[in-house]
Amino acid sequence: MRVRWLHASTSRAALGEANFAKIVEIFESAAREDREHNALHRLEFELVDP
Repeated sequence: MRVRWLHASTSRAALGEANFAKIVEIFESAAREDREHNALHRLEFELVDP
């Protein structure tokens, strides 16, 4: 599964830096775990600011 967070800077401003950082860490941690455990179906996470 791929999660692409579009307009990340807008979300950061709306959520506040601390809340945004917590959410990003959750997604990044899950994606890292999948890579480390060589999961068959991996989570990919990407922040996008077009």
